[in-house]
Amino acid sequence: MKIKHLAMAVALAMGASQFAIAETSSSMRGQILSPTGTAAPNTRIIIEHIPSGTRTETVTNASGNFVASGLRVGGPYRVIIDSDVHRDVELDNIFLSLGDPYRLNQQLEASDVERIAVTGTRINPTMYQAGSSSTWGEREIQTMPSFDRDLKDIVRQNPLATDLGDSNRS
Repeated sequence: MKIKHLAMAVALAMGASQFAIAETSSSMRGQILSPTGTAAPNTRIIIEHIPSGTRTETVTNASGNFVASGLRVGGPYRVIIDSDVHRDVELDNIFLSLGDPYRLNQQLEASDVERIAVTGTRINPTMYQAGSSSTWGEREIQTMPSFDRDLKDIVRQNPLATDLGDSNRS
């Protein structure tokens, strides 16, 4: 009978020990939407705990959802929503509670930035056989004497250069 009571006490103690583990962190979750209200996948979420400077980064999934766990309780936090397509958002003074996930649902705004793609080709010196010309490669530019790394100083050394378009010529 004593063994039965001892076994029952041990079983109860082991079961109760699971309740003794306390959660000491918080989490943040939410959904990021595009300006049209659709999901914003692959949007980077940067969560910074201001007092300690620790940063947690996560990325939204295909449906625009994200989860960040193991965050310090309290705050303040700064959250940066970094999108390659839409205008970035920065949220300040966010405080997290113990055991209560912070819900962050945000709709992004359209970006005012016009993206310009610049393309180029390598200069072919044989293409300019009709007249005098000069070309400089990276090595020549790095080794030529120059004051304050001004390209005009390099061009002035070329006898074919006649006018640099400035009044401060030497």
